[in-house]
Amino acid sequence: LSKKTHNHNPYSALSHFPTGSKFSGTSNEMGMQEYGLYMWPDGSRYVGLFRNNKFHGDGFIELKAPYSINFKVHHEDGKLMEIYSISFADYLQLDFEWSDDTLTFDNWDYCTSKDRRFCNERMGQLVAVGPATYNSSEGPTPPELAPNIFDLGFGKFNSLGCVTEMPTHWSPVTECYVNCGESRAWIQNNCRHGELNEMKLDPEVLAHFARQIIHCNLKNDRKLVGKPHSELGSLQRLKTRSSPHSSSDCSLAKKLLHCGSSVDSSSS
Repeated sequence: LSKKTHNHNPYSALSHFPTGSKFSGTSNEMGMQEYGLYMWPDGSRYVGLFRNNKFHGDGFIELKAPYSINFKVHHEDGKLMEIYSISFADYLQLDFEWSDDTLTFDNWDYCTSKDRRFCNERMGQLVAVGPATYNSSEGPTPPELAPNIFDLGFGKFNSLGCVTEMPTHWSPVTECYVNCGESRAWIQNNCRHGELNEMKLDPEVLAHFARQIIHCNLKNDRKLVGKPHSELGSLQRLKTRSSPHSSSDCSLAKKLLHCGSSVDSSSS
């Protein structure tokens, strides 16, 4: 049942449903038809095709902020048959697989050790190091953190083991205690933090990440520039063969890898 602002056949009007949802588009005695816009009470909406009061055909589902996630989908008589794409409001595309009504994100390398760049760095083709590097989702110069505070991206972790300042759309509570020692150690060894007082990071973890970062930087350099540092170093040595320094056979890439190995060995 719905209340329509106009009474034509077929109807092309704004419909208000008892649930608080709204529909703008064409409808008849069988309900919503053809192309239209359906809006849920929270402001999220579906824009696309309908048939006999059901989603039918291609369309877009747009979740309201703060989620701001967009789905390009295909329905048949109200049943979701395919998800073409998932993206965020900043146009970041999510890499996913959908099988047996289950979504998996195993292949998505966003903000992982495979690619540490944030969305704006990806969109602008910025490398993972340099003056414009993003230190958080807030940009290259995020606000400073208080001593012994770690930035989780969805809250702040303190020395008492509590996460504070959690956004309300995550859960009804804004604070929680992290009881798992392994999770607390991961936060302390991986997340951006303020000055540490009486708190120490695991040197083995630091050495591991130093070596991993070097390999990732070299890989990204090869992908974006076309030639890794080792090849550039070889070309430079050919150009300066007559130079007294041309006897050096260590490229910049080898030097960087050597530094990573030295850091690792000194911490073990």
